[in-house]
Order: sequence, then structure tokens, then C-alpha cells
Amino acid sequence: MVDLSHSSLSVVRQCPLLSISHSHYYGSVWGEGAGNLALIGVIDAQFLETPWYDSRQTTYYVRSGSSSIANRSPLMGRMELAALYQRLKTNVPHSEHNIWFYLLRNLTIDWPYCI
Repeated sequence: MVDLSHSSLSVVRQCPLLSISHSHYYGSVWGEGAGNLALIGVIDAQFLETPWYDSRQTTYYVRSGSSSIANRSPLMGRMELAALYQRLKTNVPHSEHNIWFYLLRNLTIDWPYCI
């Protein structure tokens, strides 16, 4: 939508009118390198086979194959991939558990407790 051949509006002026930053406009031109694209293909194929793999398991899989990856895959974040598994429900109280009330709520403590 940005018109480079416009005579009176520069790219820097057109970007705010389109509600995008000019750094985003210029930054999106570069794209991914050939090495990253190859890794994205490997990660995508593995994620389709095992969607429960998180970034650690995916990195281990990529390293065990012919490809190499430097750190735990930031590519999974860029690809918006997240492992599919049931999350733990540690903060949900059980319906049959007792609820203990805080008994010191309205008590003013103005002396130290010493035995």
C-alpha cells in the first residue's frame, strides 16, 4: 500500500497514515535467511508429526538430525508454535477441600511475640 513513486509524500510520511512504523516497513524487506528457512522446514515437519514437542524437545530433535541449531529454537516463537498438552491445574482448588479463613485479619498486633 506504500507508494514509492508518490511525488509529495515520502515513505516515512505514508507509514503513519497507514498505521505502521517505517522501521517495520523497511525491516520486513529482508525476510529469513536460507539457513533459517531450512530449519523452519525441519521444525514444521517435526511439529506436524509430534505436536506435543516443546522447544527443548524440538531443539534436541533438530540437533540429532543433520541440521544444527544454536540455541533453544526462537524460530518456534516466530512460527507461533506451542506444544499441545494438558496444562497442570495447580491453582484450581478442589470442591471438597476445606477453606480456612485468615483469623488475624482484624486483629491489631502492637507487641512482639516472645516466649
